[in-house]
Amino acid sequence: MNRRKFFASVACLCSLTALPKAEGELRRSMIIHSRCVGCGDCVRNCPMTAISLYKGKASVDRERCVGCHTCLMTCSFGAPYL
Repeated sequence: MNRRKFFASVACLCSLTALPKAEGELRRSMIIHSRCVGCGDCVRNCPMTAISLYKGKASVDRERCVGCHTCLMTCSFGAPYL
């Protein structure tokens, strides 16, 4: 499976986890700022546009994040964590 198809399938899963009153607490991502180099890979690949760059570092909007963890899979530097 190529990368584009993989991320499209992850986006479908994201829409399922964003259902209202989903059971259990969603495990949303956060960023370790000391590891972030500001490359923007996580920003470009987040299907919910929950990540933005602020002062050269990634920042997660916890209201928009649905916990799909696409950022974990795309970051080469290990900055996102649960």
